[in-house]
Amino acid sequence: MSDVKKNFKKVIVQKEARPITGWYEKMRVKATPVEQRQKYMQQALDSMGTRIMAYINSPIEARVLELICKQGTKEQRQIILDQLKPELGKLLFNKYSRFPASELLNCQHDEKAAKLIEEVVLPIAHKLITNATANISLNSIFSNGTAQVQAMIVNQLITKCASPDIDFTLKKIKELPQTAAIYAKTVVKQLVMCESKMMLGSIACISVLLQTFKIYFALENVEIKAEIMHELEFLQSIEAEQYLQLIDTKEGVQIACYLYAMFQAKQKKQILNAMKSKFKEMIEDPAAKILLLFAPFFTDDTVLIKEVVFNFFEKNMDKLFADNQLILVFLLSLNQLQRLNEEGTCAGCSDDQLMQLLNNSVKLSTCKKPIEKRQSELRAIAVEALKEYLTADKIKAILLSKSSGSDILAELVNVIDTDILIKALKENGATEPVLLDNVGHFNAKKIIKKLNAEQKLGLKEFCESLGSTKRAEFVKEWVK
Repeated sequence: MSDVKKNFKKVIVQKEARPITGWYEKMRVKATPVEQRQKYMQQALDSMGTRIMAYINSPIEARVLELICKQGTKEQRQIILDQLKPELGKLLFNKYSRFPASELLNCQHDEKAAKLIEEVVLPIAHKLITNATANISLNSIFSNGTAQVQAMIVNQLITKCASPDIDFTLKKIKELPQTAAIYAKTVVKQLVMCESKMMLGSIACISVLLQTFKIYFALENVEIKAEIMHELEFLQSIEAEQYLQLIDTKEGVQIACYLYAMFQAKQKKQILNAMKSKFKEMIEDPAAKILLLFAPFFTDDTVLIKEVVFNFFEKNMDKLFADNQLILVFLLSLNQLQRLNEEGTCAGCSDDQLMQLLNNSVKLSTCKKPIEKRQSELRAIAVEALKEYLTADKIKAILLSKSSGSDILAELVNVIDTDILIKALKENGATEPVLLDNVGHFNAKKIIKKLNAEQKLGLKEFCESLGSTKRAEFVKEWVK
């Protein structure tokens, strides 16, 4: 086609695109009734006619088509699919066409999308994961997919067999352990080919890595495990900025913990220093805060941990106590680790996964100190910081709050000044004594049960003045 004809065609498309742009502005307004929006969508489709492919790589038109796929009628969605299906896989690689293409493969909006994913996505999954733009498309498809669809994508990338069975890979290596090293090589080959290491933070890459680590932990053969670790050595070259891309999701944090345990001291120092500016965000995030717990366990440099992590903890003690933070609970007592195996919850957190994560990380650890010794050191640092922090007023506030703070206090009974602790227990709440308060009563029980006979003497006389209510009688029984 000559340049004149190409330019003429471009002008025609631009002229026809003007009303489409106007309809887009109207159809994207949420206040517009659904029926009216779908009328605008139909007008846009009528304007494009059978030439949707001519518009698919234009920024506005691609967004229009995406919106129709998302909020239009089934018939409108089908019109788009019929024209795009022959090139659907290729469209996932373009920065504009990927929007409508990914939406057509969204299982949340169309139950038939799973079959389409099987036909279009799985055969090119290995190409999608390595291309920067297509990786974003794959993440969208993966995130919106059913558990079976996600399993198919992960299994396809690892074993080249798109099984919907979540445990397919683990079953295969149990049958033939030697395949584990082959699977690890397949994964590494794809991840190394990613256009950017920042892409390792994508959910598709994270899911594949997570499955690879599951393979490693499931194996008993030491030689095969060593082969897998050798394959995963490329992860040692990840820089701090790339590493922190992992902590946005629960799955990503698992990988972050495993990698941190594997890293050498120099790399851990770089990561901790990079994390400093993100601590406040991390402490608010239910997933990312787990890394703040694990980092001290798997860092031999006590001075570094004290300067970086505990310095932050000391400045944010109120936050840690008020928001059900599990971090200090773990640091305070060795028996907390055993307790995780015995109880269903620990300070309101799902302990089975945390314990598994901790145990797995120990298997990967490059630290010289055993974890029991490390935790003992961390406890000593934490206790000193908390002894300074826990005044009578602070203890009273913790007793009256619905948080894990009372668990921490119970662990500190023997190191907190007894006079300060007893004074806090005798304080009044908003309308009644702390010991009779709805929340304070149950939190105080954890503390009193840990007091020795001599410490309880300071409470006995006061408890007699509480009256004879059922709750008061309970308190008197506790201090006997």
